[in-house]
Amino acid sequence: MVFLYASTIFMSAFLLFLIQPIVGKMLLPLYGGAPAVWNTCMMFFQAVLLLGYAYVHLSIKWLGTLRQAKYHMILMGITVAVLPITIVYNTTPPADANPVLLLLGRLIVFVALPFFVISSSAPMLQSWFSKTNDPSSSDPYFLYSASNVGSLLALLGYPVIFEPLMGVIEQNRVWSYGYGLLIVMTLSCLIFLERRRRVENNKDSNSIAAEPAQQLSKPSGRQRAFWVLTSFIPSSMMLSVTTYITTNLAAIPLLWVLPLALYLVTFILVFARRQVLPHDFMVRIMPFVIIPLSPLFFFSLNNLELLLIPTHLLMFFVAAMVCHGELAKSRPNSRYLTEFYFWMSIGGVLGGVFNTLVAPVVFSRVVEYPITMFLACLMLPGVKLRQDTSSDKLLDVLLPLLLAVFVCAVFIGAQMIELGNWLTFLALFFVPAALSCFTFKTRPIRFALAFGVVLLSLGYFTDMYKGNQLYASRNFFGVKRVIANPARGIRYLYHGTTVHGSQFLDPTFQKQPLSYYHPSGPIGDVFAAYNRADLTQPIAVVGLGTGSVSSYATPQDHFVFYEIDPDVEKIARNTQYFNFLSGMKGSFEVVLGDARLALANAHAHEYGMIILDAFSSDAIPVHLLTKEALELYLTKIKTDGVLVFHISNRFLNLEPLMGELAKELGLVCLIRKDLSIKHEDQKLGKSPSVYVVMGRRGPVVNQLIHNAEWHKVTARQKIPIWTDKYSNLIDLLKW
Repeated sequence: MVFLYASTIFMSAFLLFLIQPIVGKMLLPLYGGAPAVWNTCMMFFQAVLLLGYAYVHLSIKWLGTLRQAKYHMILMGITVAVLPITIVYNTTPPADANPVLLLLGRLIVFVALPFFVISSSAPMLQSWFSKTNDPSSSDPYFLYSASNVGSLLALLGYPVIFEPLMGVIEQNRVWSYGYGLLIVMTLSCLIFLERRRRVENNKDSNSIAAEPAQQLSKPSGRQRAFWVLTSFIPSSMMLSVTTYITTNLAAIPLLWVLPLALYLVTFILVFARRQVLPHDFMVRIMPFVIIPLSPLFFFSLNNLELLLIPTHLLMFFVAAMVCHGELAKSRPNSRYLTEFYFWMSIGGVLGGVFNTLVAPVVFSRVVEYPITMFLACLMLPGVKLRQDTSSDKLLDVLLPLLLAVFVCAVFIGAQMIELGNWLTFLALFFVPAALSCFTFKTRPIRFALAFGVVLLSLGYFTDMYKGNQLYASRNFFGVKRVIANPARGIRYLYHGTTVHGSQFLDPTFQKQPLSYYHPSGPIGDVFAAYNRADLTQPIAVVGLGTGSVSSYATPQDHFVFYEIDPDVEKIARNTQYFNFLSGMKGSFEVVLGDARLALANAHAHEYGMIILDAFSSDAIPVHLLTKEALELYLTKIKTDGVLVFHISNRFLNLEPLMGELAKELGLVCLIRKDLSIKHEDQKLGKSPSVYVVMGRRGPVVNQLIHNAEWHKVTARQKIPIWTDKYSNLIDLLKW
């Protein structure tokens, strides 16, 4: 019977996590690939999970186990009517609308019911099992490990198995078949419940009375708050570390899988019958992990970003193990099992709300990560050698306060003597502060407050020694920063870790496009050919950035920029930062919203050229590179017009895909890889770049064919073309 219940819980969790990337893929054509899309989906799924847990807790409480089980089977049967899941998106979100609310609305309408039903399975089946006479039914929490194993396998199996082998329609169909199997397995559990419960009811069992009284006491308000907090911290931290490493280190495709996988692994470990990593061990090592590595919250080492990712994942794993370990230690008697999972789910939802709705509005950078790490320090169990006195409690506050005074004195002294070596300054305040934290590690409040002083000091230190940041903003689409580099005489726009444009500080040279748009690079060739062809049609540009390409405009040109992020438009129009648009020779307009949906509203054959330069920290939105997307673009350009794709990418090799798409649509496909940049050109602001041009034979294509720098794309690597129903990033990863 244990195997049946564990298998059913495993299956429900597998389906629960499998549907999440499937739904995300369905939403991609409408909302693009911003990291906040995933965070919003996570918040929705956590909220529905909360409703599912509340439903289980209240329905069993009001109806009793057997009646609830029978009604639940009816609900599972009703849900079959809405399968397979279909998401309709026939309208473009308004540019000034909150995309979070619109995204949540679609999820509620099309996904909520089946996800709600499946989300209730894990606590419900554990509660059913606790009502049987199985020898292990008195402590059914070990079954939660089966739930998390199922979630983990679905999470890892989707990009490796499901996505490469199936389109989204087939994935949805397979998921529906899995739901049917879950109904059969759940019904089998109900049958066992009825049979084994009848046997138990005929016994004179006093097992409940024999249990310790403290285990049977009703959970207190303080205990419920503790469950919420120990669930909130790892949930928020998981999303925080995901946003941090994809924004500040490297936007590697599928990188978001790792924090979520570790999050699930911590649940598997702490609720397992056999403790592979004992809780006491994790508690002891946590200070020795997070204190030495805490500067990495605020600094990244040039060219070593990929090496820093494991260190951040290690900090997250240890902190999550401590919090979830404390959560598992405090689990109540099985009669309060559903209530325990309900409060635990509330903490998870609050973590999602904080990261998705609160943090992007309140913070201009990803500071929720160190905040949640500070809160995790409060969860460390203290070592009590004796009863606390009032002096102990006073010192818990006073000693961190004295540490703060010391740090302030170091800062003031360093500024008075104009200490310019930032590494020396860092050592002056960080080493003593870190050593102080180590001495406080047996007192959670004292340790956490001292660690908070260290974090605040590091944050202030970062701002003081990185005074060249002119602007920072954060919204649904990520973090944007404008940074001046006086040594190179250049101002940069960063979206996460990716440069989205740059401009000389010297007004004499400000009209010259830099980085990927340098006149000696591929885009310079394209505009030279376009201007020689004497084409006068408007030019569409997907992705505004700083507006660098507007430097190529002639007085008769009209550029239409399609930009999904309103903050990017504000930056590009602000002449304090960049003046490409204000100094443009021709005219321009900016259309806010998803480029593909907005282009669908453009007139047929309106443009002479469409330039696609849309990035989200090096993650190109998949829905802009599908067969259907290219078919749309072809209806919007003249017969002899061209499509220009900027495919520079640190982690994806898009050339094979571009070749297959062009072959499928009968287009000429040319590529120029401008990767070997001379030192002199680098000093002048040029960056390596790769561009692809597609089109039918016309004046622009013919000129580039005869340019020795350009070559036809040949299909050396056979891969399936991307469609709105199928895409596979793994095929294109640069290993």
